[in-house]
Amino acid sequence: MNIRDLNYFYQLSQLKSFTQVAKRYHVSQPTISYAIKRIEEYYQCSLIEKNSINRVVKLTKQGEILASHCKQLLNDFSLTQQDIIRSLASKCAVGFPPIIINYLTAKYHDCSDFSFFKDIYPIRGGSITLWEELLSGKLDFSLLGSIDHLQHRDFIIKELFHEELFILVSKSNPLSSKLELSFEDILQQPFILLDEHNVHLKAFDLLNARYDYQANIYFKSDDINLIKQMVSHNLGISLLTEMSTDDSDTSLVKIPFVKKDKLNFYISYAYPKINQLRPPVIQLMHFLDKLTDKKGYEY
Repeated sequence: MNIRDLNYFYQLSQLKSFTQVAKRYHVSQPTISYAIKRIEEYYQCSLIEKNSINRVVKLTKQGEILASHCKQLLNDFSLTQQDIIRSLASKCAVGFPPIIINYLTAKYHDCSDFSFFKDIYPIRGGSITLWEELLSGKLDFSLLGSIDHLQHRDFIIKELFHEELFILVSKSNPLSSKLELSFEDILQQPFILLDEHNVHLKAFDLLNARYDYQANIYFKSDDINLIKQMVSHNLGISLLTEMSTDDSDTSLVKIPFVKKDKLNFYISYAYPKINQLRPPVIQLMHFLDKLTDKKGYEY
């Protein structure tokens, strides 16, 4: 069966219109009709009701069954293509959230040989984006941050360590003298946060939902240094982890949440179960295991 025919059928099951599917793929309506006919001949059954009203496509029972499987079939085909493309690439595509990799290499820069990095093509991005790229088959392997334990039936996921989420304020902020704070205590503060590509925003949304979304975001960015600079000038407060700051951040103060509002930030690596890991990725995996000096947990 032609995979393109199957794609046409799936889009027809979603859009319910031969005209709309033809427009989407810039082909004629007969092209779509012939594709459906070929699939019907393959399965020896009708997939489309012949008396569809007002040209709105209605699937037969068999059409509904095929449509329910189509999305997974097409996704598996796409992942297979991505796997083959990656296997032919000279370098391994690996996702690196900037905060996490900067922290690890700075903290443990002298404990291992980094030569294997020359065979790795680094993809920098927030954990949300990298997880999506891993799911779509664009990455061989990725480091990830999350606010819960990552699990997925198609991936090997190993948790390396976790850190607590802190409230970050300027030393000149009146809150800087507090030993701990609840999210309720900071509802009226302007928040300066990492953007939608990062899990920090999910942490904010989770806490904010507990208080009827009373807190407001003043500014979002994917630039951690800009965020810290703005907070240091007391333009607002942020939510970050220990690894996001270093000894040079002398104008900033980290304040823990009270027990009921505490959230952890989990650092893991993940790769598809079906992948045959190449030597550079295996070396990277051993490198990360050695750095964290911990077994972690596999799901």
